Formats: sequence, structure tokens, C-alpha cells
Amino acid sequence: MGGFNDYSSDTDKTLQYKLAFANPMNPLEVGYYGSRGSWPLAEGGFDQYYSNGFYVQRDPAAHLPGILVTYQMAYDGNPGNGAFPAASNAASFELYDNVGSRGMLSVGKQFTNDGMGDQAQIGNVDASYHVMRFVFVYVEAAFNQQQKPTWNGLIWLPLPVGPL
Repeated sequence: MGGFNDYSSDTDKTLQYKLAFANPMNPLEVGYYGSRGSWPLAEGGFDQYYSNGFYVQRDPAAHLPGILVTYQMAYDGNPGNGAFPAASNAASFELYDNVGSRGMLSVGKQFTNDGMGDQAQIGNVDASYHVMRFVFVYVEAAFNQQQKPTWNGLIWLPLPVGPL
């Protein structure tokens, strides 16, 4: 946020957008999102980049788990260190469901291709629990190919900034 109102030519600027169909009476949402930006280069000029993607999300309802599917494509005109322009893509699939009235469990898989010869597959299991008013606990196990699993956790205390 430090450069939010800095419109000088030496600052990165990106336009982000999202178009979606979402009906409050239906748990299904379908959308298109993306970004377009430029980064000032030390040698002069700008690195132009963009990304866009599609998603489908269905919230848990009628004893069926929720699902989120995304596919994103991106292009970076100057990825750095003299590399040629790179076009990347990625896909993500996630199933999630409520556990009781305060918890949620999700299982997901991601596929990435950075456009420079690196591809990866990552799996994850996430759990969250609403302990009490303003206290949430999150835990995650992530599984990346040819690496040890990583474990993450978070206790979140989102306090209100105004009267309740």
C-alpha cells in the first residue's frame, strides 16, 4: 500500500479485474479474472505482463462438498536475468466441506508451469476452526513433489475497528 497513490514512472502499476456470475440463491459462481501491468526496468523501458484465468466455485450445499476449479494463464515479457519472455499456466482443484457448524476441511491439488522449464505439482490439506468470537485457527499440510511435507498454522484474531 506504500505506493498506492504514487503514479510516477518508476513504480509498478497493475490493473486487476474480475467478472463473475453469482446468484445469492444459488451456491454456484462462475468467473473470469486477470491483471495487466508493467514494471519499470533499471536499464530503461518497462516489463509488460498479464494474467487471466477462469474459475468455477460451488459452495457446500445439499450434503455435497464444495468445489473450486481454476485455470490461469500468464505472460511476462521480461522475466529477468536475460531470459526470453515466458508464458505460464496453472490449474487448481479443491474439494471442501463444513465440519460441524464451526469447522471446514479442504483437500486440493495444484499444477504449475512457469514457462521457463519448471513444472510442479502440489497437494494440500487445510483445516480451519472458529474457536470463539474473533478467534480462528488454521492448519495446513502441503505436499510438493520431491520435497518433505510442510506444515503451517495460524491463530487469527480479527478484531472489529468500529462498534458492533
